[in-house]
Amino acid sequence: MLKIIDPTNTQLFNSFIKKLAKQNNAIIMSSHNLESVAALCTRVVFLHNGKLVELSDTSDSLQEKYNELFGVPGGFDYEN
Repeated sequence: MLKIIDPTNTQLFNSFIKKLAKQNNAIIMSSHNLESVAALCTRVVFLHNGKLVELSDTSDSLQEKYNELFGVPGGFDYEN
C-alpha cells in the first residue's frame, strides 16, 4: 500500500489506522495512491488547486471518479 516503507511496516501502519477507525476516530490522510486510499478510507475528498471538487464514498470506483473529474483521455491506470 504505502510505497515508502517496507511491507511489514506497511501492514502495521494499515492495521493501526483501521484499529483507530473502528474506535470511531476520524483520520485525515493525504495521498496520491488510490489503492491505499481505497483500502483504508471510507470517504474521500478530491481536491484540485486547493478547492474541494468531489466528496465520495470509497465504495465508488476511485479510479473511474479520478478519470471523470480530471478528464484523463482514455482513462489512467494509476498503478501502472
